[in-house]
Amino acid sequence: MLNFQALSVPSTSVKLSSLIRAPISDSCARYSMVLRENGGPKTKIRHVMTVAGSDSGAGAGIQADLKTCAALGVYCSTVLTAVTAQNTFGVQGVNILPEDFVAEQIKSVLSDMEVDVVKTGMLPSVGMVKVLLQSLKEHPEALVVDPVMVATSGDVLAGSSVLPVFREELLPMADLVTPNLKEASSLIGGMRLETVADMRSAAKLIYDMGPREKNLETRDFIEAAKECVSIGHSKGVPILINDRVDVALACNADGVHVGQSDMPVFTVRSLLGPEKIIGVSCKTPEQAQEAWVNGADYIGSGGVFPTNTKANNRTIGLDGLKEVCLASKLPVVAIGGIGISNAQSVMEIDAPNLEGVAVVSGLFNSESVLSATKQLHGVLKQAVSTRK
Repeated sequence: MLNFQALSVPSTSVKLSSLIRAPISDSCARYSMVLRENGGPKTKIRHVMTVAGSDSGAGAGIQADLKTCAALGVYCSTVLTAVTAQNTFGVQGVNILPEDFVAEQIKSVLSDMEVDVVKTGMLPSVGMVKVLLQSLKEHPEALVVDPVMVATSGDVLAGSSVLPVFREELLPMADLVTPNLKEASSLIGGMRLETVADMRSAAKLIYDMGPREKNLETRDFIEAAKECVSIGHSKGVPILINDRVDVALACNADGVHVGQSDMPVFTVRSLLGPEKIIGVSCKTPEQAQEAWVNGADYIGSGGVFPTNTKANNRTIGLDGLKEVCLASKLPVVAIGGIGISNAQSVMEIDAPNLEGVAVVSGLFNSESVLSATKQLHGVLKQAVSTRK
């Protein structure tokens, strides 16, 4: 069973009429669900889109997802992939829906509503997995994969032909994977899972199929991060990990910085707790507002200038940076193409909540990182003193 606690909102006795659709921004056609209680401020209702089969017995499938979401105050939209005749004795029949109609359902939801999490269930064909993958590339959301292949009763719901595309394409995009024992065994080549040690081994193997730092093994990443945390803490400097919440937890970093296509901020907060620092990348005032609502501690805004560090990264310039700063209720750090030659101009944009800059190439492409860091630090100190 999935744990949707991270997506829940506080329980309330408001009437259905107090649920309203609110545009995300004037420039965005998609809508999010918000809650207004007794005329008070709006609270965003988290939205899960479940892509799964229908279970006529309501013990699994979209029926179970709908009940779970309803119990936890989460809005749930549905995309049907198959209709089953199913009860407590087993599965008596399966009717798989056409792939183009599944694609039409996904498009209908994602083109109109803001989805926080996509949760998959029964994906009975390779083509259907491909349909979902294409939609996720166009609308990247947090992804929970429940690799439904074998029902609890033992009935097969998806053939072995889907296993390669699950392993090679779907799991690497997942934030969470929730197989039962038979599905876990199928994913790792039929290994028997009888003891707790077997299950731990299976969990590690499946985890290794998931998203990771492309150029660094997770274990190496954690060891390097631990060393950096130790050095930073010895100098009184907090250390944040980029993107990888799992690594931040493993090395006891001071926090994490996530992008718009990474794990949602509210989910990160539920995992890290209230004391850790969470930053989020924002290019627009709307994203800055959402970061504040979802519990971020600061935002990183940019790219201010073109940079080779991140390909195809749209720049917002100094005017765009100032616009985000003025809209943000959080401290702002400027990101993208910043170095010794332009750092002062960045800090002089007349935005009191602009607290500093994030620099990669401007330091690490220098012959001496130490000298470049000292020089940049001097420029920033001068700019801040002038601003005051």
